[in-house]
Amino acid sequence: ELAGRKLLYVDDIRQANEFWKTGNLEKMFERLNRHVPERGESDIRGFEWYYLKSQCRMESDRTIDTSGNPLFDVAISPDGRLIASGGEDGLLRIHEVVGRSVQEIRSSDGTIETLEFSPDGRYLSVGTSTGKLAVYRTADWSTEIQFNAHSKSITSIAFSPDGTLLVSGSDDGSVAMWEFPSAILKDRLPPHVTPIESVAISSDRLRLAVSSSDGWLKVLKLPNGKPDWQFRHEEPVRSICFGRARQELVVGCHDGRVRVFPQDSSEPRLILGTFSEPVQSVAFGEDDQLIAAADKKGQLRLWDADSGLLRSVAHCPGGRIFSLAHSPTDRLLVTADRQGCLRFWDQRCLPIDLVFESRFQISDLSMDNAGSTLVAAQGSHATCLEPRMLMGLPTPFLKQKDGYSSRFPVRWNRKQKTHALALSHDGQLVACGETSNQISVLDAKTGIMAKNIILKESPVYFSSLVFSQDDLHLLASGVPGVVSLFDVATSETLLRIDAESEQVLDATFTDDESRILFGGNRVVGSIEPETHEITRLSRPPFLVKCIAVSPDEKIAVSGGDNGTLTFWKCSPWEEIGTIKTSADLICSIAFAPDGQTVAVGTNNHKLTFWSVDTLQELFSLSLKHVVI
Repeated sequence: ELAGRKLLYVDDIRQANEFWKTGNLEKMFERLNRHVPERGESDIRGFEWYYLKSQCRMESDRTIDTSGNPLFDVAISPDGRLIASGGEDGLLRIHEVVGRSVQEIRSSDGTIETLEFSPDGRYLSVGTSTGKLAVYRTADWSTEIQFNAHSKSITSIAFSPDGTLLVSGSDDGSVAMWEFPSAILKDRLPPHVTPIESVAISSDRLRLAVSSSDGWLKVLKLPNGKPDWQFRHEEPVRSICFGRARQELVVGCHDGRVRVFPQDSSEPRLILGTFSEPVQSVAFGEDDQLIAAADKKGQLRLWDADSGLLRSVAHCPGGRIFSLAHSPTDRLLVTADRQGCLRFWDQRCLPIDLVFESRFQISDLSMDNAGSTLVAAQGSHATCLEPRMLMGLPTPFLKQKDGYSSRFPVRWNRKQKTHALALSHDGQLVACGETSNQISVLDAKTGIMAKNIILKESPVYFSSLVFSQDDLHLLASGVPGVVSLFDVATSETLLRIDAESEQVLDATFTDDESRILFGGNRVVGSIEPETHEITRLSRPPFLVKCIAVSPDEKIAVSGGDNGTLTFWKCSPWEEIGTIKTSADLICSIAFAPDGQTVAVGTNNHKLTFWSVDTLQELFSLSLKHVVI
């Protein structure tokens, strides 16, 4: 049964990819959704399923174009059924989540600046630019009450969790607390000197948070309004939000960072970012497991609320996002933007778009096991990067007098060109294979030379370097066709074998390191490190450019300079199948962690994904540059 499901999965992934290319999203959804596992059923979906799912979300027509006028706020009803939005044209619009328009209500005067559903969903409160506060019954959209709450624009409103208290903040600097639904003024806090940007009430109803345009974030105790703690930022704090279940406060700041505070502390637990523009709106999502934020240029990001790891990045076609809201009943996220559009996003399927641009050709890449450090060989430079930093993740900051700065990226100038490099699995060492017949082992944090392995033999062009799993040994191959194994601590040569080939372009350990597999000029071979025994497993009529072994060591895949991809069974060694791809050269191969999918980079600017079970292409990505 499982084998049959896998065959169907491969076929459906291929069809879904074709439907995506032709724009037939309905058929694409149909192929993908039938592989969502039922209760008790094993999940066979891989990266390719989630990638295609994210693309169909981004390409879908889940957009409501309201008027072309900017929308300043959006809210989703507690039952997740209705979406309310309002903006510059003063028209309150109610839609069902499926997109159908339910109601339009013309504001008596001014623009709609802010709106919020009551916790029980029976009321919708709306604040306008004239300082008027209106409350509508959601049963029939009749007006419950309407009155002048402030002398200037109402910028933010918030309900208490029990729905008995409504708080409003205004450009006049005041914060008012109203009994609800009677709208009797309960208290008005001493006015602030600058406009109020945002207000929020904690889920336990014990705290009220207020942010202002002069950078103050103040947390007050309820019901008396006495100060609890405060935080000062240099510029406006636009948006704040308490979690429903999580006792934390998320704060969007003008410096492009999102700060997460325990609700009883002025010290942030997480600092997320950095956006290139001020943060415009923040929200908790998916049962407080995610944090969503948007900036003035329309970039939308999602982070894991526990770890601070970036989950997704997307760009809004409508430009500046004024507001975002998440559905309490599912993974739906809705944004309101400058173009007057409501856009729908799946919180688990926003694609990450990450590009590191370099002036130099990148000849090799290596990443540590934790995925926290990436090194790149670029001509006579070795560059150390943190993918977390490039993607806006929290990084290990070094505290300086003028604030915080990250230690990455770091570039080390080498005297010789670096052709191959390897990062140790613990991320502590970088090995650089250089044209000077030496391997320089550097400290990954400082770039200082830790070891220098000098080869006394004839000049070597290093094509491949790899650390053993325990980082004690370093495997090297190149031109001429020699495979060498070194002790990292002593620089001693443990193994040097002539592969009887003009060049060995790639070599790798099996996971238990009992064998070394290599590929070169018309050869695929195996070496036993203990006995130094070499076995020529295959003699293909082409240059083997790269080779990789599956995590379970059952399958190996090699790629040639004629675009040929060959799958091998490792024990006993035998060919499973050969595929002639559309490329002229296979440049790089990597297995997915589950060993079911192989990613292949080629010289025709494509990254293709293949099923190990069926040897069929799942789908491909077209890139700007050659995948090396």
